Amino acid sequence: DNVLLTMLNDADAFFDSELTLGSLPSLVTAKGSLELKKKFDNSVTRNVNKDIQRYVSDLVDWMQKRDFKHSRAILDHVRKQATDVTSASARVASEDDGGDDATAAVVSTEALRAEEHAAKKNDVLG
Repeated sequence: DNVLLTMLNDADAFFDSELTLGSLPSLVTAKGSLELKKKFDNSVTRNVNKDIQRYVSDLVDWMQKRDFKHSRAILDHVRKQATDVTSASARVASEDDGGDDATAAVVSTEALRAEEHAAKKNDVLG
């Protein structure tokens, strides 16, 4: 729902009903213009602030949910990459074909660090 469009339509309807040739003499007086302002506030703008606050609150909630889903997707991707690296380093370390054991150990250590980092991020995100 569009709060401002609703307010605009209400204002049009209000002015169509309240501003007539017969009401012009009373609008010239301070009392008449004050009464018109009160009527306008009661019929057109009374719920606008509340409606806008509700709309903004709903928008903020939507943005937070979207950001959380995005963060969760990134974390899942990092976790999968860490698992893939760990599996690959385990294969490299277990192969006994004359490979460099020092390189395999470094790869394995880095994979474990990536997994620990992903786990810490998961704790932060809930």
